[in-house]
Amino acid sequence: MNDSELHRRLYVPNFEHWKKQSTRQYFSTRELGVQIVDKGIILPAVPIKKNDPYRCRGGVCDSDLNFVAGYNNQPPGQKNGAYCLEEAYQIERGEIEQSNEEVIFGGILVCHFGHFLTDCLARMWYATENPNDRRKFVFLMLKTSNLQELKMWVYQLFDLLGIPEDRLVILEKPAQFERVVVPDQSVRIKFDYTKEFLLPFRHIAQRIRPSGIKKLFLTRGKELKSAIHLCNQEYFEAFYQMRGFTVIAPEQLSITNQIALIVGAEEVATFLGTLAHWSLFSRPNTKWTFINRVDNIVSRQCLINDAVGIDWHFVSAAMNFLYAEQGGGVCLLGSTEHWKRFVLEHYGIQLDPNARLPLSSIDDYIERWCKYFANSLPRRISSLKNLHRKIEALEAQLIDERN
Repeated sequence: MNDSELHRRLYVPNFEHWKKQSTRQYFSTRELGVQIVDKGIILPAVPIKKNDPYRCRGGVCDSDLNFVAGYNNQPPGQKNGAYCLEEAYQIERGEIEQSNEEVIFGGILVCHFGHFLTDCLARMWYATENPNDRRKFVFLMLKTSNLQELKMWVYQLFDLLGIPEDRLVILEKPAQFERVVVPDQSVRIKFDYTKEFLLPFRHIAQRIRPSGIKKLFLTRGKELKSAIHLCNQEYFEAFYQMRGFTVIAPEQLSITNQIALIVGAEEVATFLGTLAHWSLFSRPNTKWTFINRVDNIVSRQCLINDAVGIDWHFVSAAMNFLYAEQGGGVCLLGSTEHWKRFVLEHYGIQLDPNARLPLSSIDDYIERWCKYFANSLPRRISSLKNLHRKIEALEAQLIDERN
């Protein structure tokens, strides 16, 4: 893909950085295998640090408690990333429950829809290739406080995979089984994927009748409780609605209906984040526009774009003048120079160059930002450190310009 084409896909600051990540070769030719661990022991996930539930010890071990498998989303040789499970821990033999069952290790579960799609189905290719295998799948939760939330949508997705609730085991105590089947991971979401990665998503999509809606704008419902709030998202909802898109807040629908919308769509626009990961259920060449709330690239979405073969576009709409991050907090969106160029080149519309953000959106942004960071000491410290770095960078830039 040459720079000319990329400039019609990447409407972002720091073009070269986005170019590097979005055109990487994520596909891996590595062959997946299956390990059989006789008398295998499975240890529940235990956080390495008290306040970090997503970096854990635990996983599958042999009968001598030597680590066999857990979860890794990093390049080979790297550890300690978010959502990792890469080492065992010591435990008294008397604390290990005994079972004469043969089970399949399913991997990890997290109560976050986007990360569930990208991290928690990495071994489920085995289920699609062995539909007559009736053994139970054992999963390890990296955060146990939302078990009821899992039953609302995770179990529905597993059911669509042909795995009913009675075949799912969320392990809470160490257990030794007669035999543990351990399929290899089909994806390390920040690094690479194999040909098996999309099998669970394609299996589900093929079982669902597509909706008749061809143009979709996926938005965040007002009642949605999540780690991020987008101020002025209504501007983008109105823009796309005026151009024939149906505006949908997916969480208001059943899982089946949500997937039906994606399978049937020819063009989708949404905000970069969890909503963007719905593209895993898309048909190849579906046009997707991802509106960026911050200007940090999300490599996992680049990997998904490569795997599915969608017609992708990234557009920066970030107007944050306070500290912002991709994973949580409060962000301000608006008609940036990047958005204006995208709209002109893709829709032939010249937006008003003098348009200003509504004062109500700015007020909402400041109020929500203050509340979010005032309620947490770590957040306040993090925001101040980042603000300090931005001031230093600005000072360095001014000195360079003077010289």
